[in-house]
Amino acid sequence: MLFILTYVTQNPIQEMPGQLFGMSQSTAHKWMHLLHTVLNQALGQQELLPARTAAELATLLTSKQTKGGPTSPLLA
Repeated sequence: MLFILTYVTQNPIQEMPGQLFGMSQSTAHKWMHLLHTVLNQALGQQELLPARTAAELATLLTSKQTKGGPTSPLLA
């Protein structure tokens, strides 16, 4: 978990996570793609994936309001 979160939040070159976690760049590359898919699936199941476009954001905010979920304090 720490490996993929480091990559996603820092967006480093592939050599850095490899060195931090004691693996080659090619091995780090393989793990990044595998774990990024797993992370996206887990976030998708929890409906926590970020919106990529303004239209997706509008749809997301509308669906959250209709479900009775909390709204953003920035939009109140």
